[in-house]
Amino acid sequence: MLPAADRTTTAPRVSVVIPARDAAGFVGAALASAAGQTLRALEIIAVDDGSTDATWTVLERAAAADARIRPLRRARPGGAGAARNLAFAEARGTWLALLDADDLWLPDRLARMVAEAEASGADLLADDLLLRDFETGAELGTQFGGEGAGWIATEELLRRDMPDAPPGPPGAIGYAQPLIRRDFVRAHGLAYDETLETSEDLAFLFACLLAGARFRLSAEALYVYRVRPRSISRRAGVARAQAAANRAMMRLASGRAGPAVMRLLARRQDLLDGAAIAEAAQAGAWLAALGGARWHDPARLARDLR
Repeated sequence: MLPAADRTTTAPRVSVVIPARDAAGFVGAALASAAGQTLRALEIIAVDDGSTDATWTVLERAAAADARIRPLRRARPGGAGAARNLAFAEARGTWLALLDADDLWLPDRLARMVAEAEASGADLLADDLLLRDFETGAELGTQFGGEGAGWIATEELLRRDMPDAPPGPPGAIGYAQPLIRRDFVRAHGLAYDETLETSEDLAFLFACLLAGARFRLSAEALYVYRVRPRSISRRAGVARAQAAANRAMMRLASGRAGPAVMRLLARRQDLLDGAAIAEAAQAGAWLAALGGARWHDPARLARDLR
């Protein structure tokens, strides 16, 4: 049970946001890593996104043991973005901290992140990811390899998430789970795009930067990203979903972003559209592949059909 000193009616410094769908077997570990932070002044908003397993029971039991845990429930699945939007609307903390249900934090992550964000004046602060195999617990290195830390501009965000970017560090920032200043989100009416099947994290970071956010990447690796073979980013059809997400980003940027950003988005769209066509062809969905081919451009058509 939570000590009496931690049972307070004052606003917490951090609102931890955990979306969970059919996560009964592992969300308890995520909750424990959040509750075990050395920074105690927090609330943990865990959203059951229409689970069909015992996730809600796990959340209720955790809330009974720790008053800082606030379980919320969606009747139907809406995706991680919808779950986070619900939590954002309920959050009371100065900072929003994102944690996926299958991931973990090192014990002093929040204390160190809040200190760096407040000292630097950042609106968003992301750290490096400690990659760990979900099944075996084997350490797999870090996402950014300690490279590329500092202030992140919109162009840098896109350049590091190009489909043809070389593997390895510094790596795509779209996987990061940042600390976010709640007042900035509310002042600019920011929310996750609930229509996206994937890349919703990248699209949200992109929207924040378009709104003028000061986004900093820390050199520290304090977030444990547990790699699962069945994660959304590794499922069939991901290229098509990523292409759709990039189109949504282009619509958002139209009239707001400069020429350099629009050129990067256009190049990224070209690469993702080509990948989606190849993905459909490899799956034997020839009508979808031919429907996506760029018939108006002979060079692109030849590349697509190849």
